[in-house]
Amino acid sequence: MIKLLPETRNLVTQLENLSDRSIEFMRDDSLPVLASIKIARNGASYHILQYKPSNNSLDYYIAQQVGIALRMYEQPENKRFDFASDNSGEKDLEAIIKAAANLSSEDMQLLPMFTKSIYQWALMQLRSIPIGMRVDAWLFESFPNMREAVRSGLAEQQQMNAGILGRHIGGLMPPLNQFAPAAAYALFTDRLLGTSYVIPFKAAGSSGDGKLLLDIFDQIDSSSAYDVQLVNAWAKHLGMENWYQWIPYQP
Repeated sequence: MIKLLPETRNLVTQLENLSDRSIEFMRDDSLPVLASIKIARNGASYHILQYKPSNNSLDYYIAQQVGIALRMYEQPENKRFDFASDNSGEKDLEAIIKAAANLSSEDMQLLPMFTKSIYQWALMQLRSIPIGMRVDAWLFESFPNMREAVRSGLAEQQQMNAGILGRHIGGLMPPLNQFAPAAAYALFTDRLLGTSYVIPFKAAGSSGDGKLLLDIFDQIDSSSAYDVQLVNAWAKHLGMENWYQWIPYQP
């Protein structure tokens, strides 16, 4: 078993008790992130929490994943939803990318693959960033002993997010507004920690949309009952309302 702070282990126990499912930890050296939870569905008897070994503490990454799951399980059974893509959104995104630049014949050949990649990434951001920000604020404010782990984890997350600004292939680039969720996350982190992670997003011209998303985040009630509303509000601002659907969670 990996070494974790007592606060992190208590959160794991809370999720196990609330969901009536155990959590199995599984090492995965190929994981693209340091921790990821697979919620038990369709009769599965346990959740799977995958983690990648690291020289740094995994407490923040595991606590954040558990915290996101806790927010779903806090809701009545008829208010628990899974987030799923809608194929029509991929077609919309392809049209946006195609219209934004004069694409070469080579770009056009790569367009379907590039669009699929950006579509999946955009939906992942929409689903994980606003709710993840709720969990980050909660961890930082409620668990003083975890603050250093949160600081370290957020620093690594922000460095990774800044790297997406170079995400392009030839003349193919994501729509500028798709950098807004990461810009909002940088602004949130700067406000929480007194840092300056928004600078590259300012240079890229996406901090304005990021500020609008942060304003939406601040205006919506922070309790887990409003998580779906928060994601939907960000989606509306980004023009992504038809890119996904909420499906009733099947325990």
